[in-house]
Amino acid sequence: MFGKNIRTATVDTAVLEAEAAARRKREHDDLTASVRRRQAAFDADRNAAEQGRRQRELDAGRADLEKRQRNAEGLGAAQWAWANRRNALRDEVAELQRAIQGAESRMDSAPMPEATAAAAEGQVLERRLKTAELAFAAHMKSSPL
Repeated sequence: MFGKNIRTATVDTAVLEAEAAARRKREHDDLTASVRRRQAAFDADRNAAEQGRRQRELDAGRADLEKRQRNAEGLGAAQWAWANRRNALRDEVAELQRAIQGAESRMDSAPMPEATAAAAEGQVLERRLKTAELAFAAHMKSSPL
């Protein structure tokens, strides 16, 4: 046909088929490279998002830890102040109880004018003791724990 022999047509067909196969391979390789680039970009975006999420969680954890430490320090200071107040009230109650015992002892053993003064002092001390005991009881109910 058209002046070519069958052998040339066969070679031309083989060349055309080889060129077509090479073109298909190039297209396949181009498509594969494009898919790999897209996948790499997607993976990079996903990794960046994951790293950002981890960093936010880490920052939130640090902030939470700092907040708990500040609260613990504040609670520690509140407990310390509460304990100091408790000790002061307890000491005041004990001191008033000793003073009342001293006044009672003076009422029994002292001459009449001193015994009368000790009795008056004992009444005042008993009222102060009741007030101090009420304050101590109220303070014990208001524990910061």
